[in-house]
Amino acid sequence: MLSVSLASSSTPLLDAAASHRALHAVVGSFVADAASMPLHWIYNTSKVAQLVATAGGDPAFFPTPSCPYYDYPFGEQSPYGQQSLLYLKALAQSIGGGKGWSDDVPSALESDYFASYRPGGLCKTACGACYQDGSTKGFVANELKGLRWPSCGANDTQANAIAHMPALVARFAGQGAALLDRVAALTRVTQNTDEAVAFALAAARILESAILYGSDGSDAEGGVAAPHLRARGAVRAAVQAMKDPHRAHPMPQDGRLAARIEALLTPTALARSNFDVVQEVGQACDYPYNLLSGAHLIAQGAPSYADAVGQRILAGGDSCSANMWNGAVFGALAADAGGLPSGWLAKLTHADAVASSAKLLLREATG
Repeated sequence: MLSVSLASSSTPLLDAAASHRALHAVVGSFVADAASMPLHWIYNTSKVAQLVATAGGDPAFFPTPSCPYYDYPFGEQSPYGQQSLLYLKALAQSIGGGKGWSDDVPSALESDYFASYRPGGLCKTACGACYQDGSTKGFVANELKGLRWPSCGANDTQANAIAHMPALVARFAGQGAALLDRVAALTRVTQNTDEAVAFALAAARILESAILYGSDGSDAEGGVAAPHLRARGAVRAAVQAMKDPHRAHPMPQDGRLAARIEALLTPTALARSNFDVVQEVGQACDYPYNLLSGAHLIAQGAPSYADAVGQRILAGGDSCSANMWNGAVFGALAADAGGLPSGWLAKLTHADAVASSAKLLLREATG
């Protein structure tokens, strides 16, 4: 197992164990995305299974990238991962190394994002220009019309919202309303809709619990819990927070999202395979499919980080945005159990950038 060392990148606002989980959450998000990229957006699960069988049965890091919508080399991040790496680098430079939040952070991210995705922009892979999804196209169109923060975000509700936020949650975990306000602000840079914000905030609440409390000690529901029950407690705690009339950063969608997640936490629902739940709620990047199926996977528990990532790849469709969030949560939990799978980080084209930016972002955080 690979255990990513925080070295000097500790944050005094978190204890040592939570700081360790925060770094694993960020790195785990990108590793899971790259592991999923070769089989991304293949909706026919029989085809996914057939391809995986040709490579020995391991769905992670399938050796021949086979996404039908873009042609990226092995080890590259998916489009979601590329966007999120841009977020990570921008945040590391603007608020890393002990610098606190500033109201200029959203505008700085807007500038970097547009520079990367504008016509002729900086985002490239070995195979050419980066793929642009609907959210990014809408953002670029708004920028070209002269719209600027806070009006530049696209009219989009898709799963970019949960893919983009793990680094920010890792940086501000434990800071209550400030965390949620900042997640909302950065979500609106590229997706200026209430649905996208609610999508991101629900996912952020669950990830924050995984970072703060991990897989050891007392479960959110009370008592000493096994790792899977601890993760289940994180999901239940998020649901209760979304139903609290006095909650921080309330969104109109919170109650409905909470009810839909809660319906997947019954004993009957948790006895179902996550594969079946993904097929039922939806494999695509639409709001709020990957939040619902991901919450089920997290609450259900998985034997390991690798198993959780692999389950979602085999379920087909938009496995990358899903696994950017799943990978962050299970990455945080893996920090308490020996770390990420040995050799996985080394497969990433941008491994050095991910690790160094994550450490800079989390170093000596002061608020």
